[in-house]
Amino acid sequence: MSASLRGFGTAVHMRTRSKERKVKKRTMIPVAITKPIVAQA
Repeated sequence: MSASLRGFGTAVHMRTRSKERKVKKRTMIPVAITKPIVAQA
């Protein structure tokens, strides 16, 4: 599960940085939750 979260967070971050701002705002919440989880793992 940890690997999945890490991959998902990376993909979301890349997608967010790559294109839309709306997506960034929407993914900001899950990323904020995933970031500490990944840091802990």
